[in-house]
Amino acid sequence: MEQASKTPLSVDLATLPLQLMVPGFAEEYEQHRQSNESSSAASFFKLLGYGVLIVGVLTLFFGPDTVMVNRLSGPDFFQFVQLYPGPISTVGFLIVSGASLMDAQKLQLMPEAYLLAHYPLEPQGELGEGLQLQVAYLGDSRFQLSAVAQGEETLTAQP
Repeated sequence: MEQASKTPLSVDLATLPLQLMVPGFAEEYEQHRQSNESSSAASFFKLLGYGVLIVGVLTLFFGPDTVMVNRLSGPDFFQFVQLYPGPISTVGFLIVSGASLMDAQKLQLMPEAYLLAHYPLEPQGELGEGLQLQVAYLGDSRFQLSAVAQGEETLTAQP
């Protein structure tokens, strides 16, 4: 969808390794990074949920075996926590899950992955047998393209 408006980046595979300058990449990537940051509400709910979950689990493991409750006034806050550590842990887990769902649609890509996903590469020539194209971000809209042996753990693109 965004690739159609961008001009293809021509890469001569015979001259690898080479540095590739992508005009406007730094600004576009910064916009992508800012639009996919975790929201403050989701971060707050995750923190709250983990707190509730920890209280519930710790009470479950280290809480008392019996709890004395006044029949007339009922349990106070701490007695309530001691009486129901399992449901409290479950509520904490549900809060954390809900907060994670708030950010589930956001996908923050690394600069190399953003380049490969949003800028069409037009390879000229062919890579040697058993080689892959490796992309490394150098900063300031510059990338290092090189050929590496297949099987190395790097972010690669198959031309």
